[in-house]
Amino acid sequence: IGLIFKSAFSSTAAGGAFMGAGVWVAFKWGMIRACFSNEAGEGSAAMAHAAAKTEEPVREGVVAGIGPFVDTLIICTMSALVILMSGAWQRPPVGTVSAIENNLVTIQCEGEVPESMLDLYSDRMKVDGDSKLEIHVKRGVGESPELIIGEIVEITKDDAPGWQSYKSLVLNVENAKPKSREKLQTGQPAHLNVEGAGLTGFAFDTTLKGFGSYIVTIAVCLFAFSTMISWSYYGEKGAEYLLGPAAILPYKIVFVLFVFLGMILEKFAYVYNFSDATVGLMVLCNLPAVLILSPYVLKAAKDYFRRLDSGAMKSER
Repeated sequence: IGLIFKSAFSSTAAGGAFMGAGVWVAFKWGMIRACFSNEAGEGSAAMAHAAAKTEEPVREGVVAGIGPFVDTLIICTMSALVILMSGAWQRPPVGTVSAIENNLVTIQCEGEVPESMLDLYSDRMKVDGDSKLEIHVKRGVGESPELIIGEIVEITKDDAPGWQSYKSLVLNVENAKPKSREKLQTGQPAHLNVEGAGLTGFAFDTTLKGFGSYIVTIAVCLFAFSTMISWSYYGEKGAEYLLGPAAILPYKIVFVLFVFLGMILEKFAYVYNFSDATVGLMVLCNLPAVLILSPYVLKAAKDYFRRLDSGAMKSER
């Protein structure tokens, strides 16, 4: 916990995969993920809670306030603590760039890998089309590292035991952006390409191998399903408000179609970036209304809790 607060106000000087991450990087991604996680300040969750049957609007507001607390302060903090305590955020590089030839980059394996990560590194060092490394080509302190993702196409090993048997790797970086390719140099570190939910699974696996993959997969499926249900409802209400009840069925068809496309299109990440931007615009539009209406909310809340404390309100079970 101390590391979280310390790193929140200064650029971390630690080595490993997160070296160079700074205050602005943490703030930017923290805001993006927080908005998407708990919807606080967006005004979207209000559509779901407004549909609840209750005689006390403030009571439903209290229920709504539990969501951000559970999502962010409990779930996200638990995930962060697992990543920090396991050392997954400081995972050492597989090696460094030793040669560059057209689209092929040779990585010289070197350095020590913690015992808890030895099997995880070996499992991800395969020529199977899915095993990839990330080369950090920009490591300025306080700036987001610029990455080149490369697929492992060749592995050179000898008869030494375990991790020591790996001597070099060859990556195919043909999909790298031209501007990033220009910054590619020998000596730059190459790490396992582990990010997002995969990083949380990796962190769990350092202690209970196999557990992380299953628990994170199940959790992501449940989170994704619940997100699809809630955001489908928000869109449905928006379509009904703008275009009338006749727009609900066409909207549902388009929504299901895009859910399918999101699973199969490799470059659908552009849609995610657009989604992050629009969520931010929702906050900018909604927060002024929240500030303007806050005196009325406080007045209603004071009246509700006064009646609750005095026993004038009938208890419900």
